[in-house]
This record gives sequence, C-alpha cells and structure tokens, in this order.
Amino acid sequence: MEAQLKLWDAKLDVLMARADVAGTQAKSDLRKRIDVVKAKRAVAQAKFDEFRAAGSENWDSFKAGI
Repeated sequence: MEAQLKLWDAKLDVLMARADVAGTQAKSDLRKRIDVVKAKRAVAQAKFDEFRAAGSENWDSFKAGI
C-alpha cells in the first residue's frame, strides 16, 4: 500500500508539471482534477495510517474500508 501511495505521488508530480506548461484553460482544468486526486490520495493515506496504527489483526475491516 505504501508503495502504491508513493507511485500516486510520482504520477501527481508529473501531472502538476504538465499543468504548469499547459495553456490557461487546460491548466485550470488540470489543477481541478489534480485537487480531486490529491483529496482521494489523502483519504487513502489516512486509511493506511489508521491500519498501521491498529495492527494486522484488523486487516479485514481495513480491506473492506478501502
């Protein structure tokens, strides 16, 4: 899970770089989409942190929550 989160971060960095060189309208659209993805990534990180703190005995409930 942690590796997946790091991969998402790298992909977000690429998208942000593309947004920086895009035209005005495209930049605005990309920024909005990036913000949505960042919010979803933050939720995934919070769930992962919650699982890590709870321990492996709660794996089934964690898996269902994801």
